[in-house]
Amino acid sequence: MSDQTDVDTFPDTTLIELTAGVVQSYLTNNQMQPDQVPHLMQQVHDKFAHLQAGQGTADTSTTADTSEPQHEPPVKPRNSVRKNDVVCLECGKTFQTLKRHIRTEHGMDESAYKARWDLPASMKLVAKSYSEKRSQMAKDLGLGENSAGRGRKKQ
Repeated sequence: MSDQTDVDTFPDTTLIELTAGVVQSYLTNNQMQPDQVPHLMQQVHDKFAHLQAGQGTADTSTTADTSEPQHEPPVKPRNSVRKNDVVCLECGKTFQTLKRHIRTEHGMDESAYKARWDLPASMKLVAKSYSEKRSQMAKDLGLGENSAGRGRKKQ
């Protein structure tokens, strides 16, 4: 026999504590409008109560709702690229460039991220000042110039 307490023996206060813990963990990693939090708490609590009642085979519609809730982005998607930073529409964090962040934190590539948020394929996910700074650095180094006597000769 295991030392772990069976779910059926949890009193209602424990369901509330479990719900609070799950919602707190979720909100630590995801942004949500404050008025949406009670709805999320109710969904999580209902799911725990459903499991406690022995109805572990819930329909997939409630499972899909809690696995990836639809949320409003922190800024309008078209305004996410600003002069000094780029706002991640998934989590609301700001960066100079998003490519690595969306790949490591959200498991998406640039095209999937742009498709999810209905962004144009040509939109760059780099802060404008960062792009300008890198461009100027390349120009200062002479990259991209057609200098006489440099590079391979055409035959």
